[in-house]
Amino acid sequence: IEQYEIQDVPIPAITESQCLIRVRSCTVCATDVKYFKGLQTRDWPSPMGHEITGIVDEAGSEVEGFRKGDRVLSRIVWGGFAEFVQSDADMLVHLPANVGFEEGAIAQLLPIAVRGAELAVRPGNTVFVNGLGAAGLLCVQVAKAYGASRVLAADFFEMKRNAALEVGADLAIDPDAEDVVER
Repeated sequence: IEQYEIQDVPIPAITESQCLIRVRSCTVCATDVKYFKGLQTRDWPSPMGHEITGIVDEAGSEVEGFRKGDRVLSRIVWGGFAEFVQSDADMLVHLPANVGFEEGAIAQLLPIAVRGAELAVRPGNTVFVNGLGAAGLLCVQVAKAYGASRVLAADFFEMKRNAALEVGADLAIDPDAEDVVER
């Protein structure tokens, strides 16, 4: 725990329903940090990284819709910090040509924000977003897009509060400086 190491590992084999992906980008997710700090557990050693984009290097014989050279993102795959990962084809989506690999990896968080907005945001609502990492910043933008009249946000880090204001938050609160609930 709290230690990474680089290892040479074989290129993974794929099944008939999987694709081998040459990784081009992988996020460092809060989940990765939790495993690193021992707050959640996995069998170790465990390759980290699970939000990836890349290029299909090989497609299994039963895979339909994907072929070698396709730009893709894999919604859930472990080992994204490697050069190659295998992914079930039903976890892949095509990455549009106008979306970069880095943006595509982060965009995998977008469904979280959209689903939350579908369930809770109505035009004219005031929305509060607590925590302004990548998912929180997407939540700010999606809440505005869904018609929230005000989006209030909070985070301990000034850089993140400033980013929230840049992407549409109306107010960004520092929980160290004032009581968020009272404000």
